[in-house]
Amino acid sequence: MILCNYKSYSQNYCLTQDINLAGEHAFNKYVNRFKAKGKHLNTDLKIIPIVIHVIYRNRADRAQITLARIQGQIDTTNKQLRRLNANAKDTRPMFVPVAADCNMQVALATRKPDRSRFNGIIYHRYPDFDVNNVITELPSIQAATILDPRRYLNVWVIPDIAHGAAIFPWDRTATRDGFFIGAAIFGTTGSNLEPLQNGGATFTHEVGHYLGLLHTTDGSSGYIYRCDLAHDGSMFDFCADTPLDWTFGSNIPEICNDGIQDCNEPDGRMLIAQTENYMFYNPDKCLNMFSKDQRARTRACLHGLRSKLVSFSNLVFTGVKRVDCKDLPKDKPALKKKIIIFPNPTNGIVHILYQDLAVKKDMSIVVYNQMGQKLREVASRTAIKEFSLGSLSKGMYYITITIDNATITKNIIKL
Repeated sequence: MILCNYKSYSQNYCLTQDINLAGEHAFNKYVNRFKAKGKHLNTDLKIIPIVIHVIYRNRADRAQITLARIQGQIDTTNKQLRRLNANAKDTRPMFVPVAADCNMQVALATRKPDRSRFNGIIYHRYPDFDVNNVITELPSIQAATILDPRRYLNVWVIPDIAHGAAIFPWDRTATRDGFFIGAAIFGTTGSNLEPLQNGGATFTHEVGHYLGLLHTTDGSSGYIYRCDLAHDGSMFDFCADTPLDWTFGSNIPEICNDGIQDCNEPDGRMLIAQTENYMFYNPDKCLNMFSKDQRARTRACLHGLRSKLVSFSNLVFTGVKRVDCKDLPKDKPALKKKIIIFPNPTNGIVHILYQDLAVKKDMSIVVYNQMGQKLREVASRTAIKEFSLGSLSKGMYYITITIDNATITKNIIKL
């Protein structure tokens, strides 16, 4: 568990309580294998279905966490995950080459496990909830309210408090997963927000932990002056492109361009820590990037321990809109009855049969993956009677056929 408290910058505000070190070690080895195979270079958009549980004691608590505030946090986190945040321009030049678009986003679920519809938000009234005793009281509430954590990222918003806690992917259980976050640091609007944590970055920070990221200062306080280990990816946060940083536990100045580490060398050499990283401890306005190695860890997590979460079948199950499929051409019903594609499933070659239909001007066939990304396109001025899925990996694809400005989209499975 990660406990993050942003109230004070003169003390540790994130305490790692990893209950499964063997699990972490296994995950680290998996990430290395994942990268060795080049799988971290995949840019398919990964969409994480999310459920926001709002814990409230009274009307005032509930009124603070509005739909607009929740959607504002979702939008902010998605921009930060995609490096579309406005302050991305503030990343210092030495770190721009390693700043990453994580190619993922979170989206509110619209279906519960019982198949009933909702807006991804559930309000739970606990009038006697003691916000000063969150660590002992919250687990029973989480166990009672959690939706299947294999299918949903569960987030609990707690009134008043200004800290949060996440569960590492290797620490998860059926009733202990996701993260909680205090209302005082949730969202980007609200009169109760902490002044230094009103940019939505804490939520993004917790998403990072949920996907296997450690703090950039993790384990480094015992290596003061070891600038020779600055980019050792086999220790600390296991990301070679987030330089060693031993500021954990010290007075952290509330400025964005700090991070100067004295190497204690005769030549006066200095090391610059990545204080703009979302997994560092800084006011929200200072945080503006994830690194490429951090991206690789999160992608490995979504390929392994949390793979079901982002699977196509789970997006359908949770009712999450596949955002980047929105631009797929709309079907023309009459055309659908006149075009047959076979065999389906196929080993590679697909045949097209046209019934009482002729190509007058031109036609095209476009193949999209499950996330709506265009993979292949063929165009012709005459009827295309067959095409190949060839080198595409096995799975389901969308085939969009356009004839003289009329379009249909069909699903096809590659074996």
